[in-house]
Amino acid sequence: MAPKYIFTFDLAGKAFARVVVDQNLRGLDLADLYGYPFQKYRICGYTQFWITRVDGTELTRREAARLEAEVSRDLRSDYTEHELDFWFDDSLVAGSLYVYLYQPESS
Repeated sequence: MAPKYIFTFDLAGKAFARVVVDQNLRGLDLADLYGYPFQKYRICGYTQFWITRVDGTELTRREAARLEAEVSRDLRSDYTEHELDFWFDDSLVAGSLYVYLYQPESS
């Protein structure tokens, strides 16, 4: 399948990384990447990412909703809401979907 989306990851402000995927997000495992040790930067995982289209057109509301569901499904496959939480914002950069991740405070 042809590339459709670009995921741009912020590696805790030390670097940025991009992954290009097809419409089914084949080959991307967000939960595994969140736990991946980037030894060069002495960090584990990423803190936030943006999803945009390869062709530069804006994400539709329907696409953004589908992507939110896919991202949630992927991250929840490995992490509970007590281990990791996240929120989405489609208003920061027009046509893109922003995802912010954080570890909730323990009770």
